[in-house]
Amino acid sequence: MITSNKIKTWHLVVVFCGISWFWLQYPTSISAQSDYSLSVYPPSAYLKIKPGTTANHTIELTNTTTNTIVVTPKVFDSKPEEDSGYPEMQPTFSFPYLSEQVQKMSPILIKPGETNSFSLDFTVPPEAITREYPLTVLFSSTIEQANTTNQVVSNSKLYGVIGANLVVLVSSDETLPNLLQVVDIEVPRLLDSLRGLSFTPMLINQGVQTVVASGSATIVDTFGRTVFQAQIYPDMILGRQQRSARALTTQKDSKLPEPTVFSYDPLFLLGKYTITTKIIDGQGNSSSSHTKTVIALPYSFLIVVLFIIIGWVFSRVFATNTSPD
Repeated sequence: MITSNKIKTWHLVVVFCGISWFWLQYPTSISAQSDYSLSVYPPSAYLKIKPGTTANHTIELTNTTTNTIVVTPKVFDSKPEEDSGYPEMQPTFSFPYLSEQVQKMSPILIKPGETNSFSLDFTVPPEAITREYPLTVLFSSTIEQANTTNQVVSNSKLYGVIGANLVVLVSSDETLPNLLQVVDIEVPRLLDSLRGLSFTPMLINQGVQTVVASGSATIVDTFGRTVFQAQIYPDMILGRQQRSARALTTQKDSKLPEPTVFSYDPLFLLGKYTITTKIIDGQGNSSSSHTKTVIALPYSFLIVVLFIIIGWVFSRVFATNTSPD
């Protein structure tokens, strides 16, 4: 015979499983950071060169350790990640206007606390085509250290690597058209009413010149009310690059604008929500827009209730079939 205490225990197990499934939908995140013994300035730069001219770019290297270091420079191709836009160094080097200097690069000796300059000299021929070249200048450092163990002196080497990013535009035009467009808005079509509405506009620069993202995103609810509005963070988007847009926000304890995700977080979502992202060109005109509609329903809550109802029905049927006549 099944006792009432066992039936209550079964109810608790079903409710616990439903609530556990509900809360496990919310993820957590971790982060990490690294330190370097060599600092570079500027860490990133943009350089425009007209065909038939020369140009120079200087990078300052500062030894922040108490040991003399030997720095070996090398230049690589780079390309931005599609999702974040952060530069990714490539194992190749295809930039045609630095080949001779790249082959002659030699190690640089930097004493503790000193700053040395490293220069790149560009010579672009008149017949050069319009193109943008993302590059990474990688600096590998070696530190000589003297160690004393049991009255025996030995030398050891520590290694470190740091890079500086450079984008070179070769073009004879004073200005190039802004061809930045919104190609999609990444967001689930069906949302849980008890979770926020987060979305990611995807942008593509169909031109050859780096442009600054500018525009806004809005959310309109079922009743036609604008419930959310945010400006697009002014990220640099390289030519032919596709990447996600970020929202611009100003924290209470900081006067500087900071990037964040596009997120609308009311207590409860219900019904239809229309998301619109617009891109603004340099003259303040709307050059591209994209719209997507999503539906919010309380399906997590309904699933938990369904778990409880199924458990209650099952326990009642089980208790009826096992009870004495």
